[in-house]
Amino acid sequence: MSSGGEEGRRQERVDVRLHTVYHDEINADESDSLMSNLSSGGCFITTSRPLSQGSRINVRFRLDTLGTNIEASGIVRWVKPGDGGGMGIQFDSISEEDLISLKRFVAEKLESELFA
Repeated sequence: MSSGGEEGRRQERVDVRLHTVYHDEINADESDSLMSNLSSGGCFITTSRPLSQGSRINVRFRLDTLGTNIEASGIVRWVKPGDGGGMGIQFDSISEEDLISLKRFVAEKLESELFA
């Protein structure tokens, strides 16, 4: 999947199915979607109405296994059109507490996949 921006990734990604609420900085209307993969540096949100590349985005989602709500903002780095499409988000603002929770979630998920 070289068209998806994988070349510059620095963090391990895990497959997830997380309900996600997002909105851009211009439009306060929120959209609900499904996050399909996640790392401490970003995520992929499946949606038929992705924001355009370069858009600023605010994202909220819950890590149920930790009982933690995460809020982050970032930039749409790439868009995948069509069925199963969506947008790749690079986080650029997240609280230290949320980042720690996110890293813990990813590490636990990777560990569980290793021993599955």
